[in-house]
Amino acid sequence: MAKKTTGSKIEEPKTKMAAVREILEADPNATPKQITERAKSKYNIEIQPKIAGTYRYHIVSKSRRQHRKVVRAVQAKNPSPTDSTHGVDDLLRAAGKLGWQRINEIVQGVLNAPQ
Repeated sequence: MAKKTTGSKIEEPKTKMAAVREILEADPNATPKQITERAKSKYNIEIQPKIAGTYRYHIVSKSRRQHRKVVRAVQAKNPSPTDSTHGVDDLLRAAGKLGWQRINEIVQGVLNAPQ
């Protein structure tokens, strides 16, 4: 993030990684070549495209990792309705292999089993 000092002067980032973070904050879809060009023009910092790509990968992958973590937590709290149909799918597959009469016997055996 660019920090403003007194007046309208913008403080330059201290590291190349910080410069890449600021550039990606402004444009999350910037390519390594675009990052290199913007770092040179905006901050007067020389970054090779390969290094810019590596920095971009680490910054973006961290945010993607955090997003996946949030999505997993939400899915754990709210299971989707398709998760509950796996038993039916398994039953249909078994019926295709064993036949419906055998499946009916198995189901009746399970329902009549002592608890």
